[in-house]
This record gives sequence, C-alpha cells and structure tokens, in this order.
Amino acid sequence: MSEVFIHNYKLMEKLGKGAFSTVFKAEHRISKKMVAIKIEKEATTLKHESKILAYLNRELPGLPNIPVLYWYGLYGNSVCLTTTFYETSLLQYVEKTGVSQLPRLCERMVSAIKHLHSAYIVHSDIKPDNFMIDNRENPILIDFGLSSLFYNAEKDVYKENIRTAHLIGSPKYASYNLHLGNVISPRDDLISLGYLMVTIFGIELPWSTKFLEEESSEFPLYHVMHPENMQRAKYKKFETLKAYLLGFPVAHNLILYLEQVYALEYGVVPDYGRFGFSSIF
Repeated sequence: MSEVFIHNYKLMEKLGKGAFSTVFKAEHRISKKMVAIKIEKEATTLKHESKILAYLNRELPGLPNIPVLYWYGLYGNSVCLTTTFYETSLLQYVEKTGVSQLPRLCERMVSAIKHLHSAYIVHSDIKPDNFMIDNRENPILIDFGLSSLFYNAEKDVYKENIRTAHLIGSPKYASYNLHLGNVISPRDDLISLGYLMVTIFGIELPWSTKFLEEESSEFPLYHVMHPENMQRAKYKKFETLKAYLLGFPVAHNLILYLEQVYALEYGVVPDYGRFGFSSIF
C-alpha cells in the first residue's frame, strides 16, 4: 500500500469514524511526532472546531486538558484538523486501573471542565468518547464541534435562555435541562459529566436505548419532542434518577454530586470547589 501524506503528515492507521468525520493517527514527516488528524468531506463541524481550539490554545496556553491545534486546512475536497495524539481512551484507562482510581479521576474531570468554562466555553457533548487520558493521567477533552461561548465578557451577560426544540449533544448524555428546551450552560456540562460518572462506576443508565420503548415519531431524533427524548426526560428527572441509583451501594456519593449540579441555576457560575470527590467517595 502506498504512503498517503496530508500536508506534512503521513497517515498511519484509522482510529475511528463519527457522524461527520474520520480520525487517523498520523506522523509528521520530519519530526516523526504522532498526531491525530480528523478529516471531513465537507466543513460540517471542523471549521467551527478549529476556531474553538485556536481560541482555547490562545486563552489557556499550556493547559494539559485541551489538545493543541497544529494545523487546519484542505486536502483535495476534504477539510482536515490536526491535533495532539493520545494513546489511551477514558474507558481503556478505567478498565486498566479499576475502581480505586475513580474518585481521583472524577475530581480531575471536574477540574478539566472548570478550566474550559474559565474561557467561557461549554463543551456541549460530554460523554465517555470525548475524554482521553495522557501519559500523566490527565483527562483530556476532545471533539469541540458542538462547543460554544456561553458568556459575553464585554457585555458581562450570559447568553439569553431562549427555549429551543433542538437537543444539543448525544441524547444519552445530554443534561436533563436540555431535554426541557433550555439553552446549554456550564451546569449542563457538569450534569452530563454526572451521567458519565455513573457509567464508569459500572451502572447502566436507566434511559439507555435498550430500556426505551421504540416509537414512531413525526419529530427527528434530536427534537426534544421525539418520544425517546421525552422518555429520557422522565427518567432523568432528579427524583426518578435518585430512586434508581439508590439501588446501587456504590452510587451514594454520585447522588450527592448529581443533587448539587441539578440544583444549579441558569446563569450562575458553579462553585467547582464543592465537588471534592477524594473526600466523599
């Protein structure tokens, strides 16, 4: 098989394929540094993601929880985004280290989100696939295609919470507030992180697809009125979720975390210091 070069990078292996793009491991032709290169046939999300990453690299230089953007450009009719390469996924790390490391990991993931929010950006798609782990065991946020500014620093105002019918992010991990049509804000990244924590502790989320009844719908999947999303909203109501989690001995402190983040109001900066997992797990 002949070698394929994109810009200064030689493609090494395919890492995965998403709804819009395909990700490859690649090597710089001179430095031999490994990178991740994401390729889209159309600039559906990569142009936006490149702007978000360029902004974060500028606002949060050297922050270990954000990939470095090396290059964004065209290759034939495709759009390409090249960033830091990470060997280990979140789920691979959890499988390797076991439950004993989870409190520390949870604390570090909250810290990663806190740093992101300090630049007035919400990730908007917090889920296991969008965390990697570096060689210092730092959790790394990836895939900023849905990310956005939640705050206008010049005017000192949050984005107005105008109800919407479009659900942002992965329905399984999207915050309860988004199922009600609210605009995404920092509290929702933290709530999605709570759902993620439940899964890495080995608990099946009660609104996982296999638990939902299949129903035909006149609404698209990402509409808040789609039957599956209405069912998810019912399950994600805090009282219902709490009752479910009480059946798992390990979930007591997850309930404490979820109770705090569910209580956050729109437009209020979270007190991230309240989430001390090392002391409560």
